[in-house]
Amino acid sequence: MGLHLGINYDAMFGKLSKRIKNSLVIFIIKSLVIMCGIYSWIKLDFWKHLIGKYGFSTYNGIIIINILEYISIVLMITIATDYIYKRLKKKGK
Repeated sequence: MGLHLGINYDAMFGKLSKRIKNSLVIFIIKSLVIMCGIYSWIKLDFWKHLIGKYGFSTYNGIIIINILEYISIVLMITIATDYIYKRLKKKGK
């Protein structure tokens, strides 16, 4: 899901980025999301969930915290995919 969102990032978040004129604010928000995503990835040992070693259960504590952790992982993948996709488009031109 994060890959799909990353490829369509501009269509979804383009209006929001245009409203926030300060690129430093956007950079700080993206950095915080990436840091939270990395932390959650490591804390949940997410790779083992992906390959099925722990099974596909996602609940392991307080449900609100758990949802926020998984959302931060998806958003981290979204931001990384958007960055890579834009670099590849530039390189292709």
